[in-house]
Amino acid sequence: MADRRRQQGLPDALRGRGQRQFFKGCCKKFLVGRQPLPIQKFRPETLCCAAMSASAERNLPPFMAEMTAIALGGALGACLRFAVSLAVGAAHWPLALAAGIANVAGSFLLGLVVGHLESGRAHPLLHPFLTVGVFGSFTTFSALALDNRALAVASGEGFAIVQLAGTLVLGLVAFALGNTVNAFLERARGRGTP
Repeated sequence: MADRRRQQGLPDALRGRGQRQFFKGCCKKFLVGRQPLPIQKFRPETLCCAAMSASAERNLPPFMAEMTAIALGGALGACLRFAVSLAVGAAHWPLALAAGIANVAGSFLLGLVVGHLESGRAHPLLHPFLTVGVFGSFTTFSALALDNRALAVASGEGFAIVQLAGTLVLGLVAFALGNTVNAFLERARGRGTP
């Protein structure tokens, strides 16, 4: 079992007997006893630590904590995606643009946080929580395809093709821009400026 964990590249703190103490230690600043913090103090790390703590308490393998973090992130991302659809509808824009807006915004935000997530300074479960969970469900190609089909019916195939190509190009540009902003912020933080 230990060899399999090593092959998965898990940090030493997540291996063996120290697992429960590691989970409890990292959760102390996010959880008060067994009660979650009030919703106004809620952060993604809280969900990640709760998932890790639940895994440790039940002696579940670490991948179950990762799966829990992904599921919680997916639920959050899906709700955010629905909120974008509601906002687009409230603004009286074509509802078919909601997927494109969510994909471009999600690409920018993913580009913004991916450098921090891969730096090794982030909580181990924050990466799957955000990348696979939140952004995986917030930016969905299937929703883009469905919305583009509706746009083609309502506004014509030419407009739908332009919107699809524009979303793909803008998504890549937004990711690169977010990644550049993150690199700039990391360099500024390294020089001692906030």
